[in-house]
Amino acid sequence: MKEYLSKYQNVFYNTLLNSKKRGKFPQAILLNGSKDIPLLEIAKYSACWIVCDGDEPSEDDLKCIKINNGNYADLIVIDGKNQTIKKGEIEKMQERFSLSSVEDNAKRIYIINLICKNIDIF
Repeated sequence: MKEYLSKYQNVFYNTLLNSKKRGKFPQAILLNGSKDIPLLEIAKYSACWIVCDGDEPSEDDLKCIKINNGNYADLIVIDGKNQTIKKGEIEKMQERFSLSSVEDNAKRIYIINLICKNIDIF
């Protein structure tokens, strides 16, 4: 993913790199693109940047391994790719905002993956 971002999404890659160096990430990141862009994978890779202990995500970093395996307790992914996102899912996510972090770094990450199909803009 690093190679993909540095080649095709250079501005975003440099934003992640500079944010990590400063130790300060934005509260929200909005990713948008056509369906051939791996947005969910980019979002998970960005989550690795935020929580990893090193300068960049690594396959050896335990937190990155947990994120990639779907076992990171403070990462919530709501995926609307295959089904409609229900109101209850958003409400449950909002409830978790008020709870304490489970992982040791106190960083909670929420990814809402929504594929918009037939949207008419007037």
